[in-house]
Amino acid sequence: MTILALYLAGKLHLFSTRGHKSRAWLAGAPLLGAILVAVSRTMDNRHHWQDVLVGSLLGIAVAFVTYRGYYPPLSHEHAHLPYAPREVIEGELGAGAGGEDGGLDRNGYERVRTEGESVVPRPSSED
Repeated sequence: MTILALYLAGKLHLFSTRGHKSRAWLAGAPLLGAILVAVSRTMDNRHHWQDVLVGSLLGIAVAFVTYRGYYPPLSHEHAHLPYAPREVIEGELGAGAGGEDGGLDRNGYERVRTEGESVVPRPSSED
């Protein structure tokens, strides 16, 4: 649910200069649902509160790291756009890269880019 909440926050530009309460409620709804499930698990004596708390924190941390691997920070101007896909550099994969492989990437899929494709450039290692 954390990934869904972060995705909605990015798509709705939640942290733009013009904040709206309805955007915050919409982006926070998945987290509210997750909290209700967590509370119900402890109230029904299915789990200890410590288990629920640690599992929730672990889930939030993994979701945040995963989200940031594909999208820029929520405060970024282009928070609603994913990073650009990584492309194979000529000669990086050996003899077949960019030559007789027909333009395949490192996973064997064809590299296709449409005109007007909008993506955010992936940050370089110097950033």
